[in-house]
Amino acid sequence: MQKKQKYLFFVFCLIIAVFSLAPYLTGGVNLEHDTCFHLSRIEGLARSFKDGIYMPRIYPYKNNNFGYASPLFYSDFFLVIPALLYNAGVSLARSYQLLLLGCSFFSAWFMGKLTMRLNQKTQAAYLASFLYVFSLYRLTDVYVRGALGEVLAFVFLPVALVGIYEVLWGNENQWSWLMAGYAGLVLSHNITFYLMVIILIVFLVLRFKKWSAEKTRFYVIIKAALWAAGLCFFYLGPMLEQLISQEFYLHYYAASSDLTSTALNAWQYTEMSLNFAVSNVAYGPGQAMTTNLGLLIPVLPLLGIFLFHDNKTSQSDFLFWLSLLGFSAYFLCSRLFPWEYLAWMRIIQFPWRLMSVASLFLCPVAAITMVQFFDKYSTRAVFILVIGGLIVGVIRIMPVQDRPIMLNVDMSYESLIDGTLLDPYYGNSFYVRPEVAGADYLPVSQTDYRTVSQCVVNEDNQNISCDIEKKGYKTSFNVENVKNNTWLQIPITYYKGYTAFAVDANNNKIALTLRKNKDSGLIEINNKDVTSGFFVITYSGTGIQKGALIVSLITICLWLIRRRIDLSQKG
Repeated sequence: MQKKQKYLFFVFCLIIAVFSLAPYLTGGVNLEHDTCFHLSRIEGLARSFKDGIYMPRIYPYKNNNFGYASPLFYSDFFLVIPALLYNAGVSLARSYQLLLLGCSFFSAWFMGKLTMRLNQKTQAAYLASFLYVFSLYRLTDVYVRGALGEVLAFVFLPVALVGIYEVLWGNENQWSWLMAGYAGLVLSHNITFYLMVIILIVFLVLRFKKWSAEKTRFYVIIKAALWAAGLCFFYLGPMLEQLISQEFYLHYYAASSDLTSTALNAWQYTEMSLNFAVSNVAYGPGQAMTTNLGLLIPVLPLLGIFLFHDNKTSQSDFLFWLSLLGFSAYFLCSRLFPWEYLAWMRIIQFPWRLMSVASLFLCPVAAITMVQFFDKYSTRAVFILVIGGLIVGVIRIMPVQDRPIMLNVDMSYESLIDGTLLDPYYGNSFYVRPEVAGADYLPVSQTDYRTVSQCVVNEDNQNISCDIEKKGYKTSFNVENVKNNTWLQIPITYYKGYTAFAVDANNNKIALTLRKNKDSGLIEINNKDVTSGFFVITYSGTGIQKGALIVSLITICLWLIRRRIDLSQKG
């Protein structure tokens, strides 16, 4: 694109981003399936910054002050800006909305970049960006599921696909797109990253003859993967360490997911309206999610299979495969597919997550097909489709304002968990559900975090100290006249990386043994010979966490040096 065209496309992306969030322009944020959890993550990160913890591994005040380690498993990298805005005085609802606005804008922008790589016609870029942002599945993510991780992943899916195209069809020297796309997916949403790794493998199989004959293409894929892993290792290393350190509910859910029961029935492919009625037991009856892509996205590419089958150019060949794979992903969400035989795919939880991949593939194909079909009238056709689509799209999403439960812009975070808006435990949950969601990252245990003692207790379940002070990662208390060599249970959820020490009556600092109570999943410490004194439990982190951060910092430095060398050589 020329400079003027880039400016116009920038304005266009901003306009459709604003329209896609029309219900939130004057109001707060609707509390969808996982919205509370993501609002809690922003608040947790902001509070960590106030405590001087700039790369938190645990949010210590979550779940009744027992702590929750969501940053170790669900990267909060892209929550930094809304957290800083929140600390600067912007309301929690507005901070979240601004993040959604950024996601919508960059999703449109990078989809346009992808489409331009494949067609070079700006009309197609405009239409593809609109279709991508206003796909029904993405709107369901925003307004029904509150799936912030997937919404963030929509930004990086086109970036990753540009990378796949370049390293296997185009200019392999443009492999940095592949690196950036997959690094962004890792830091956005683990499950979408997993799906896109499978997609990359599929494309490698399809282009086996090409990259096996041109070894440089295979080498740049390895190079991109290593750079991406290095950049994200500050998150990947600690996450993998924690996953193998103990059993979490995440392991249980991943092993027991019934993909067949959540696959789509035929009627769900024809549902074209978004139902904003309140959902589940806590909210009430009547939520029917729309988990398809709408009408235009799957219909327009039908001609593409024939238009792009000539394989005369790398772009047409790539578009042909996008058509086939896009429709394959679209129909793999169906119950007709034998999901019961794919136990290794249970980690995705729901087959309809493949709709994000289908949207990625079919939106550029739909837009390019439309432009080629209308030829010299394509500008007019795209204008009519976008304007008409905006009107229909806004009409579809405006009823979200009528949902009864909303975090208004002037409401505090406490409203989410103190019962002001809803039951803080969502019915029969054994934890603070608005902060912990599905409890994926809690240790498997029998603890009810609503009723378990928040005091230090001994082996006889007697309270030893209830005067506990918590400041960031540090929890401290005094004990008096405790038996020697006694195990004391501390009201903190166990994660690898905690340490403990005591200061005895003679002001000696004594390191204490710390472990997980197998029944409760909470920390317990052995007081050794310290019968009276000041005890401190703190999250010191692990060697892998510190080493992983160093690896990422070195990777960033090397990348900056590499870029400077490249620029100096070009200059």
